[in-house]
Amino acid sequence: VTDPRLTIPALPHDAVDRPRLRKLLDEGVEVPLTLVSAPAGTGKTVLAASWAARRPAPTAWVTIDDNDVRDGALWLLVRAALHQHGVDAAGEPPGTGEPESTRLFLTSLATAVASRPTPVTLALDCETALPPDAAAGLELLLRRAAGRLRLLLLTRADPLLPLHRYRLEGSIDEVRMADLAFTTGEARVLLGRAGVNLSAAAMESVMARTRGWAAGLRFAALTLSRSTDQDAAARALTGERGTVADYLLAEVLDTQPPQVRATLLSTSIVDLLRPGLVEVLAGPRAQHDLDRLASDNVFLDEIPEHPGTYRLHPLFRELLRAQLAYEAPERVTALDRVAARWLAINDLPVEAVRHAMAGGAWEDGCRYAVDNLAVARLLTERPPGQLRALLADLPDEADGPHVSLVRAAQTILAHDPSGAACHLERAREVLAGAPAPPSAQLTLALVDGFRARLAGDARAALSALRGAEGLVEQVPDHTQSRDAVALLTWGKGSALLLAGRIDAAVESFTACVDRAGRGGPETGWPVIDSLGQLALIAAMRGRLQRATNLADRSLALRHRAAIPARYGPCAAEIALAWASTEAYDLRAARRHLDRAAEAVTAGDDPLPWAMFAVVTARARRARGDMEGARRVLDEAITTAPLPEWMRDRLRLELAILDIVSGEPARALRVVADVADADLVPEATLVASRARLASGAEVTDLVAIDEGATLATRVDLWLVEASRRLVQGDERAAHRALGRSLRLAAPETLRRPFYEAPADVRRLLRASGDLAGEHGWLSPGAARPSDGKRGERARQGRDARAVPGATRPGSRAPAAPSLDGGGDGPVEPLTPKELEVLGHLAGLLTTEEIAGAMFVSVNTVRTHVRNILRKLTVSRRNEAVRRARALHLIAA
Repeated sequence: VTDPRLTIPALPHDAVDRPRLRKLLDEGVEVPLTLVSAPAGTGKTVLAASWAARRPAPTAWVTIDDNDVRDGALWLLVRAALHQHGVDAAGEPPGTGEPESTRLFLTSLATAVASRPTPVTLALDCETALPPDAAAGLELLLRRAAGRLRLLLLTRADPLLPLHRYRLEGSIDEVRMADLAFTTGEARVLLGRAGVNLSAAAMESVMARTRGWAAGLRFAALTLSRSTDQDAAARALTGERGTVADYLLAEVLDTQPPQVRATLLSTSIVDLLRPGLVEVLAGPRAQHDLDRLASDNVFLDEIPEHPGTYRLHPLFRELLRAQLAYEAPERVTALDRVAARWLAINDLPVEAVRHAMAGGAWEDGCRYAVDNLAVARLLTERPPGQLRALLADLPDEADGPHVSLVRAAQTILAHDPSGAACHLERAREVLAGAPAPPSAQLTLALVDGFRARLAGDARAALSALRGAEGLVEQVPDHTQSRDAVALLTWGKGSALLLAGRIDAAVESFTACVDRAGRGGPETGWPVIDSLGQLALIAAMRGRLQRATNLADRSLALRHRAAIPARYGPCAAEIALAWASTEAYDLRAARRHLDRAAEAVTAGDDPLPWAMFAVVTARARRARGDMEGARRVLDEAITTAPLPEWMRDRLRLELAILDIVSGEPARALRVVADVADADLVPEATLVASRARLASGAEVTDLVAIDEGATLATRVDLWLVEASRRLVQGDERAAHRALGRSLRLAAPETLRRPFYEAPADVRRLLRASGDLAGEHGWLSPGAARPSDGKRGERARQGRDARAVPGATRPGSRAPAAPSLDGGGDGPVEPLTPKELEVLGHLAGLLTTEEIAGAMFVSVNTVRTHVRNILRKLTVSRRNEAVRRARALHLIAA
């Protein structure tokens, strides 16, 4: 009867053929030793048996266990296996404890192998660790066989062979656990043979838990095949219990010596087993034990970039933690607290907090966060990170000054400034009783500054943040302090904006961005949002090109930091929407507004919220949706906690909307409520525009300072042009219109011209010289370079002897269309006209529309003429198509 130990094992019915691994063994047997070294259950035997069964050349196979080694049967089995393949050695193998006779026998066996014309392959499948004398015997065989022996050694732990020498000689090939791990495709085949078919997400979860470990996948297949909801069962796969836990307990944990077993249990509470940390958890021999376990392939991986630092296999780690909780539950809490202290001292605050929370040391965990200034990270992480999730689990009974500081930060994130004030007061009371460390004082000042800003109290916010500035220098200069400085400068910028001190806010936001170039966090949220806020301020002031550049930088950093769009920065998208609206590219504006809408909220930063309302209202106004524009502005004024200067800007926008809607009297009432001193010139200009629209005389216009926004300065000259036309002075009107165009050209500011009074638009259409000089007014036209623009300006001045004149011998260029040639109608459609458009889209006749609206046929015809004029089309069907393109009516 053939000894089963000398027979290639039969393959399991669900074995997966893995050609990539068979190729590794094919390449391996070209050298004397192929070492397949990996933990239990990784598929070593199945791989070698599959390879040997398919291999044309015969393979001598030997399987050994503890009994074979203990009884001295190893060399007897090796001789018998080789004998089956034509290797005859003189003499009988000696028993145990006879080193000299063993050496003579192995020399004879090696000589017999060396005398063969072709190499012989021996597969040695070790189900136990090879003792030193057995390893020495194998080394002798390999050395004396003259390259004719090809040894395929399957083992759970590296044998005591001179592997370093073999590697230098190139006489060894190695297959490790990483090679044996199943790929996702291979795992799908294995699971599929058990009737398990998982979604991509569930499959990813299984692979993350098992890391491709063959036994883990087989146990998973067994469990999942019995489940009615395989995806849910896959997500619940664990090493804490069940067949996986039983296997790891019997085959791995319980085979370890008591001291090593204790080291594994004690260190399992941490995710990364770091030098120094493992000693405080498991004693002075812990690092030595782990190094040996790693070399023995005990489900322990060394982190390549951190020598001596290890990570346990997920399923093995879960088993160890469950076993520790079962055997010594009282030790788990103590070990967590020990780990938390070490991690905090070694500048790993998030992990320190995690273990402090797990150990029930609430105040200690919050203190670790405060001492490392991690609360700054708490306020700025986008999306919310691990720290916020950990500290969100503070129980009601948790108490202490550091707990109060953390709770204050949490209530700020929940937009609850009054709740934050209560927690800060509690922290102050306790910290006042003893000298507080600088980190606690700095955290208190920072959190108080953000609380005041959230409450709309700019003065208190600036006071608190200035106090924080004096404390930063007392904190050691490490990564966390740099985060705190970024938070401080960003917070100051927001508070200054709240106070209406825009120039000072620009300086603070710029300082935050500049720190990124001096070693600060380049992709931290304060830097990203500061760029967005700077872009928004630039857009508001009419510096549209700069706004676009700053917004693009902000969004590029957001992309690099992998921050989802719903977390912002909305300021950057709003700035791009503003610039697009001013350039009258309404499609682009809508695109950016849609993106900004995911992140902008009334209770967050006030400037983006207010400017979002302004841009949205302008875009709707351009499409003729006056009521929609008014709703947006009214909601922003009444629901958001805005400072008065922002409310005044919204009021001015409402007044302009009233003028365009044909209600100049209401515009004058709205303007009368504007109280901000910086906006008085703009308010006066809007009032002049309202009086002109109502037919009242405007004798003179107020002078506008150079510091006013570009749109305001352009509007001044457009109102002046309209005023001069009313007076009959077309030459002066022409000059004023030219001034406005030259101001707007560098930034491609089109919107004021599309929304200018009708008489001004008619003048521009009739002025061939201005039209030729300013072709950029047509949406889609390229912005001219400075040199071309200057040349065109000179030509225009030379040609302008009479308004509308052209140079002799030249042809008047076509004027840009200001009646809807861009993205929307200039003159908005009235509600009645929109209703008529809807009936036209329904193919109703004039008489049918009149009957449906209870008006005369002549009234309908008047509405239709107005619609055609405003949409710059000549037929009704064209009007319907254009209205649908502009989203004025449903497609």
